Amino acid sequence: QTLPGSLSGDHADGVVRNPNRGPQQVCRKRSVMSLLTHWDPFHELNRLQEQMSRRAVPGRPSFRPAVDIYEDAETITLTAEVPGLPADAIHVHVDDGVLTLSGERKLEKREDEEGYHRIERSFGSFTRSFSLPDNVDAGNIEASKDDGLLTIKLMKRSKPEPKRIAVKG
Repeated sequence: QTLPGSLSGDHADGVVRNPNRGPQQVCRKRSVMSLLTHWDPFHELNRLQEQMSRRAVPGRPSFRPAVDIYEDAETITLTAEVPGLPADAIHVHVDDGVLTLSGERKLEKREDEEGYHRIERSFGSFTRSFSLPDNVDAGNIEASKDDGLLTIKLMKRSKPEPKRIAVKG
């Protein structure tokens, strides 16, 4: 017996007879393809590496803000999730072509800790470093924090125009 709506050898004409809904035309190839999912082993490895890097001490979660990077013609923009951190607890600096974000989210100690059943929020020090391309103007970087998001705008230098050099001779 087959499940309602499934294909079997008796339905070579591509018509599935479902007693609840009547005959239905089905594309056999589409039915099989909808059951398949794409598995990317490299995506899985990246996900596992990300999970492992978030745990500095086994069993104790550490804070590592997620960062999105966007580039357009004039700027490169980094947006980091830093909810609950005041602006003065976040440090941004550039040194030798590397942009570094660092800071610390402290665990809030409360006098009455008996009511806690679980603490899932991450805390601790973090450092994120990003290599900058050569066309970034390290002297023209802006950083702002709003609604738990740190936004860093890196201005690009204009490309030098090609110059024709006359050959003397």
